[in-house]
Amino acid sequence: MKSKKQKKNFFLILILIIFLICAAFFFIIDSDVFSIHTVSVQNNNRFTQEEIIEMSGVVFGTNTFKIKSEDIRRRIENDPYIKTAEIKRELPDGLIITIEERQDTACIHFLDHWIIIDEEGFVLKTVESNPKLSIVEGLIIDDFTIGEKLKVSNETFLNDTLSVIIETEKNDLFFKKINIEDNQLVIYITDKLICKASTHVLKENMNILRDILYDLHNKGIRRGVIRIQENGYYSYSPVV
Repeated sequence: MKSKKQKKNFFLILILIIFLICAAFFFIIDSDVFSIHTVSVQNNNRFTQEEIIEMSGVVFGTNTFKIKSEDIRRRIENDPYIKTAEIKRELPDGLIITIEERQDTACIHFLDHWIIIDEEGFVLKTVESNPKLSIVEGLIIDDFTIGEKLKVSNETFLNDTLSVIIETEKNDLFFKKINIEDNQLVIYITDKLICKASTHVLKENMNILRDILYDLHNKGIRRGVIRIQENGYYSYSPVV
């Protein structure tokens, strides 16, 4: 009898202890200790920390366990210039937001506006005047929505052009305009100085083009057509 009574008392005490531990746990996590007091933003260049926090919708003082990271991520990525957002809790009272921003890469003239796209072809915004980005001509635009990828019939040309523009930036070059002609890219360094080459040849020989342009510049040559072939062979004609 005594043994059964002792076991009963033991279980009652154990249940009480568990209850107290649970009560203490919920009290602690619901206390001000776990309220958001600091929000750190990383990898932001275009946006200020305050702008990202405003996009996130995070309210200081909110309990960290009541915040849904997925909701924060979705709100931030709703901006067309935000490629990705990663949310991490820094207990007890902090939040870290790490973002990857999209960059203005090229522009396309469409009706009476300029469509600004990033290196993946996502539409970032429309503007009324050319913002001094490389112009892509010859695209057949089907539709566009800000924040989504530009819909074109000749998508291969778009992707090729963007990949070339990325390489120009790596080589400290700037192309005023890019078009396509007879399955070759037509690169306008200026209105009167042109380079013609296939996409893969141009990408593989960007350093050669840079040296050619440097040499022409030193000689005072401002017009003509440069043709680059396989294995880096090139020719120059003064006639456009």
